[in-house]
Amino acid sequence: MEAMVLSPHAFVSEIMRPEALKLDVLSPRAFIATVLSPSALIARILSPTAFRAEVLSPRALTAWVLSPEALIAEVLTPRFLEPRVLSPEALVIDVLSPGILAPHVLSSETIGVMILSPNILSPRIASDEKFLVEVLSPHILGGPHSKEEEHSNIEIGSGSHEGHSHHDADHKNEHNTTPHADHHQLHRSIFHHGAPTSIRSQSQIPPNPFSFRFRKR
Repeated sequence: MEAMVLSPHAFVSEIMRPEALKLDVLSPRAFIATVLSPSALIARILSPTAFRAEVLSPRALTAWVLSPEALIAEVLTPRFLEPRVLSPEALVIDVLSPGILAPHVLSSETIGVMILSPNILSPRIASDEKFLVEVLSPHILGGPHSKEEEHSNIEIGSGSHEGHSHHDADHKNEHNTTPHADHHQLHRSIFHHGAPTSIRSQSQIPPNPFSFRFRKR
């Protein structure tokens, strides 16, 4: 049963469907030893035709997003692929979503080292990588978050850092929210409205100084 489920062909056609993803299927031993053999990984899984649109679009499968070396050596090593670090939804749907990946935010190194590493979960770190971890899968952090902290994290990358300090962790438990609910709310927001502007582009559109002339009097 395990061999049939984890064969390369079944991996592409069934496991990569979000509803088919299971934690037991993505266990480090079975996932790496059976599925991610180098020949199967490069020839089948990482080919644009094998990766369906629901997982990765061909334009996202480029050298700056995921190289075979980075995918094997950094992202899918057993010390990263653990239930407390990754959920199947975060790995396949969220982290690898082309609407979220951007060359100025993520590289093959940051995917493996920063996002999927428990070190990034420190509340003292304020960066785009921490923003992605919180937005894409809040349940990874393993604790409640205040609405104030989530709002601050959404501002990351847009140039607004006022009021955001390393002491944000002190206010973490003021307004507890359910991580599961936060995940679904943010998941819907990302996939219905696209990735936040601060993630898609570091530049902001300046206001038009002449716009007042066109207002109705």
